[in-house]
Amino acid sequence: MERTKILCTIGPVSSSPGVLKKLIQGGMDAARLNFSHGEPEEHLKTVKLIRKAARGLGQPVAIIQDLAGPKIRIGRFAQSPITLRRGAEFILTAKQVMGDQFKVSVNYPGLYQAIKPKARILLDDGNIALSVVRVEGEDIICRVITGGMLSDHKGVNLPGCRLKLPVLTNKDISDLALGIKAGVDYVALSFVHEARDILVLRREIKRLGSNVPIIAKLETALAIKNLTQIISISDGVMVARGDLGVELPPERIPGLQKEIISQANRAGKLVITATQMLESMVINPRPTRAEASDVANAIYDGSDVLMLSAETSIGAYPLKALSIMNRIIKSTERNILKLNADFPTFKRFDKAESADAICHAARTAAAQVNARAIVAFTQSGATALAASKYRPKPPIIAFTPNEQTKQRISLYWGVLGETMEPVGQLDELLAKVRQRLIENYHFRSGDKVVLILGLPLAEHGVTNLLNIYQL
Repeated sequence: MERTKILCTIGPVSSSPGVLKKLIQGGMDAARLNFSHGEPEEHLKTVKLIRKAARGLGQPVAIIQDLAGPKIRIGRFAQSPITLRRGAEFILTAKQVMGDQFKVSVNYPGLYQAIKPKARILLDDGNIALSVVRVEGEDIICRVITGGMLSDHKGVNLPGCRLKLPVLTNKDISDLALGIKAGVDYVALSFVHEARDILVLRREIKRLGSNVPIIAKLETALAIKNLTQIISISDGVMVARGDLGVELPPERIPGLQKEIISQANRAGKLVITATQMLESMVINPRPTRAEASDVANAIYDGSDVLMLSAETSIGAYPLKALSIMNRIIKSTERNILKLNADFPTFKRFDKAESADAICHAARTAAAQVNARAIVAFTQSGATALAASKYRPKPPIIAFTPNEQTKQRISLYWGVLGETMEPVGQLDELLAKVRQRLIENYHFRSGDKVVLILGLPLAEHGVTNLLNIYQL
């Protein structure tokens, strides 16, 4: 099995029942719904289609709702796209106007009050650069430093400028309620600046009667400054290299990627590496060699999950992009095993909790007895995630009575999720495990597995037992 998981962004080219089924069959472990684009009703329909396809194939798929967040965007043009030429004057205005070659509106009314002359403004992920000449009323008069084609609703970045934007917009709050009602498995928060932003979202999730995990998208310079606190308060993080690469010099991104992944792994948190992994496959049937190396390096760095964005949402080759990413993962993981005979782990056993000690010991025990799997029993998924962070060589098969936990587990490195009704007696539990392993995973009599579980069996949140079990 591939240990590193694949997250696919679902969009116009991949939201049909047929393509969703092929994506799941092709190795998609989780689906991302980007609420920056599309109508809420369309996303709700897509959630239902993903669940139906996953049930039909008997394979769990996690669904991530990616909230739009307080992203500043330009408005629409009367004729899109336009071309901005170096040296030309271009105006960003708070007035609601139809854009043209000389002016376009922005969706943040207070921008003209916050911006200063000589400030840099970047459009369309940094492809277009403007320099502020002066501010006249609600108009920001700029000079084009780097030109190019510009189309509707492209993003606006202001490196080094902190604006008084809400953590959650009214749209985010409305979308979040829809997502929780639809049963999404994770919520990703865009443009996180500090740990307080996560707490704001968590309070809103709690108000809606849910405890869905939160993934903090790291895409601002302030997020990097507050990295340790953000990781500690989040359930997972995403290395969102697109906006991060606009906010910071490109030469800093590779090192930051390694630092973020390492910190998240040491903290026992889920970590996703995202953006432009196979970007050329949006229009080409093959990736560049540099992109293949980028995917492999994200695995060597210790990512739990790799994400495809435009490649599977609007690209010409969504299934081929997924297939190639899968092949790179398989080849890279084989190389790791060949070179090291085990997967490197960033997590150190430095905690007093019994669960951490059990998971740490499970990796060692599995290697010493040549176990075919580590079998974990978990209510919330926490034990399975902790075990995966020690990067054991055999797969982790996680049994849970909770269907949503089974879906969330789909994002955990090296973990396969299975549902099992609660069992009161250990002998009965072992008999059921034996039957499942033989029927579903082709284990044979005499195979060894390392069991990690809690006693008493019915007690929630306890992992205190390791057992080497021979079928």
